[in-house]
Amino acid sequence: MKKTLCLVLSLIFILFSFETYATENEITASFVAEDGDSWELYSDGTLYVSGAEEFSGNYIFFNLQKDSVRKIVVNEGITALGYSCFSDFSQMEEILLPGSLKEIGYQSFYNCSSLKEADLSDVSYVDGFAFSGCSALEKVYLGKNLETLGYLVFEECIALEEINFAHTFEDFLRQNIYCDSYNFPKDCRIT
Repeated sequence: MKKTLCLVLSLIFILFSFETYATENEITASFVAEDGDSWELYSDGTLYVSGAEEFSGNYIFFNLQKDSVRKIVVNEGITALGYSCFSDFSQMEEILLPGSLKEIGYQSFYNCSSLKEADLSDVSYVDGFAFSGCSALEKVYLGKNLETLGYLVFEECIALEEINFAHTFEDFLRQNIYCDSYNFPKDCRIT
């Protein structure tokens, strides 16, 4: 009798856990554009984007969901993020970028004021103001393939404490890499 009761209680617990997980991760909004871009927003605040090589993100339905997004996952295959595609996602704390991503467009993450860290290890081109206004941004990783760091990329990133280069900062400057005005906070450690 005790074994049966334990088994029944275990099954109820498993079913309850599964049901809770399923309802917490339901798709709350989604969209597929004519150009092949698509996105799905889950109830846990995770936004998955996929599509053509360049993701533009300039869709009215997409912009209406900004306050619900806590995490952005850019799927493999996207090589560029377009102009201002994730700007003003003020509640977004985390981004996961694929190895295929090579270009981050002008103001792509502008005013993402809750973003704390950006791993740009595979990116070769970061356009101007890309992370400007990311006031919670503390740490950035820049890879060895970086060729261009645009104008005021980290302007108003007042919490920025550390920028990690795959090569030394001096080598970065010597390698004919275009880097317009850095505007790194004065207490920022560059390693």
